[in-house]
Order: sequence, then C-alpha cells, then structure tokens
Amino acid sequence: ITVARIYAVKDFPVWSKDGEKFDASILIALLKSKVIPGQWNDENKIVPYSESASLAICATQKAHKAIEDVLEELRRNQ
Repeated sequence: ITVARIYAVKDFPVWSKDGEKFDASILIALLKSKVIPGQWNDENKIVPYSESASLAICATQKAHKAIEDVLEELRRNQ
C-alpha cells in the first residue's frame, strides 16, 4: 500500500544560484537511487512543488522510512 507524504526540502541546495528557481532534480535523483531503486513508477513517485519548496512522495511505509533516513543523513552532513 502506498502512502503520500510531503517533505519540506527548502533547507537543501534545491535553488538556482540566484535563489529564484526551485530545482530538486538532483535531490530526487539521489532519493530514487538510494530508496527502492528501479521501482519508481506511477504508484511510487516523487513530485516537486516549488510553491512550498517540498516534495510530495507516494511510496510504501518502508520506503518512507528509508527516505526519512536519507534526508536526515543529508541534513547532518550539510
């Protein structure tokens, strides 16, 4: 069963150099490579929202736990 969650990512380097454009493509690619690689599709997906500098992610509970772990590790290492 997939669950939708919103993750705030404004504290990550997801902005253009001038700070105007939200671009989370590198963060999304990293998450997809570390969490259920090869299984991202219409059911398991990541959708960026520039208005709130967040990612809407539909995935299993297990995948969400892995996503939380990856984001936490990234935050610790910033």
